[in-house]
Amino acid sequence: MLGTIIAIGAFITTYGPTILAVVGALHIPALLIVNLTKTPKDNEYLERFYGAIQVVAGQITKKSVL
Repeated sequence: MLGTIIAIGAFITTYGPTILAVVGALHIPALLIVNLTKTPKDNEYLERFYGAIQVVAGQITKKSVL
């Protein structure tokens, strides 16, 4: 169990900045698409994306609320 926790910590330390950079890079085109199109379907996908990010952020800090 402790080994798993250490491995997860090492993974986050190693790949955390890259994961955050990818999420940030996906955010800008997603907002562009949602704002340029009038269909509600893409808005629904962006809301799911934000929901997933807030769930992950909620694991780190209790300040995020869905």
